[in-house]
Amino acid sequence: MTNDTVLTPIDPAAIQFVILPDRSFVNLAESKTYTILNLPHPKTLEEQQFIIYKDSLPNGTIIHELNKISFKNPHLSAKKQPIETLDGKPIRSILFNQTKIIDQGAENSQAGEGYVLEDPRIQIATKFNSVYWLLAFYKNVLIKNEDELRFSSYEDIVEKIDNNDTFHCLIDLDIDFNKSLKVICECIEENEEFFYKVSIKKILKYLKMKIEKIASQFPESIKQSLLDDKFKLPIIDIAEEEKRSIEEKQTAKQEDEKIMNLAKLQYSIHLLGSYLDDYYINKLLSLYDFSPIQERLDKIVSLQQEQNVALANLEALNGNLSSINENNKKRTKDSAKGANKKKPASTTKKVASGKGALDGFFKKKVEVGKGALDGFFKKKS
Repeated sequence: MTNDTVLTPIDPAAIQFVILPDRSFVNLAESKTYTILNLPHPKTLEEQQFIIYKDSLPNGTIIHELNKISFKNPHLSAKKQPIETLDGKPIRSILFNQTKIIDQGAENSQAGEGYVLEDPRIQIATKFNSVYWLLAFYKNVLIKNEDELRFSSYEDIVEKIDNNDTFHCLIDLDIDFNKSLKVICECIEENEEFFYKVSIKKILKYLKMKIEKIASQFPESIKQSLLDDKFKLPIIDIAEEEKRSIEEKQTAKQEDEKIMNLAKLQYSIHLLGSYLDDYYINKLLSLYDFSPIQERLDKIVSLQQEQNVALANLEALNGNLSSINENNKKRTKDSAKGANKKKPASTTKKVASGKGALDGFFKKKVEVGKGALDGFFKKKS
């Protein structure tokens, strides 16, 4: 495809784009022996699209569940999520490169035009195991009379499924349930005919194997986004943490690994539970002791509360110290202002010598006969 290639747009409503997981459909385009049907989902019992491919190989009918891709990964941060339009739709287009259309018997091949599919409705095909339909079918039977079940022939089981209002549509697909029945049932063979009796022990053994396989291959992205932070113990005292011995750190590491393995198992049960009724999920959860997980969560809550109290006390202490420092600074500043303040100059006027109020009192004595009243007191002649 070159820069000047003109792409022909395709109407999204006119095409159903499916991503296939493996080589199950390698000859799908040539054989055209596939069918897309609405069938009951084993957990919700609501209609779900499935693609059915009838293979000529011993595998027989191959079933894939179709799920729409939203382009949103819940395990990624908001910054790493795909760009969306204003109405919340992902900005996605599919480009089909130029392909060669070869006419049988023709010497020359003709180049076809490229195409663009804007805002496509993309579905991904996930291989589906018919055993989950059988588990959904047998759920009510197990709940009602788990200990009173009897062996039934394959024909009798198929007839019961055909008479079921929810699962009767499966019979028309010519699905061979023998392999799935052997997984979840006790089997006996008489005169080259198999008889089956559903067994909760075999069901749980099979599902447990599935769960532990999921846990052993647990996606690292889910572990990092959902489990690591959830079960990590907060550090209250860094100094105390650094003082821990190698043995104590090793013991703590082993405890963390134990908790993480249990968390993987618990999460794997819920992942597989997307195909299972709660009846089976509760049975599976009872097979393991998940109490250490709750103990860890309780411990985390307790440590976080201690951490919050410590932080609150530290903030209060910092606030008090800050207030004290501010007061000390203010006092120091006020003292400095007081020391540097000049005394006001005296406004008293100086009195000239001899002009003071008492100066007359302290005048030189007047000689006798020279005073102002001496004439008044003169001796009469």
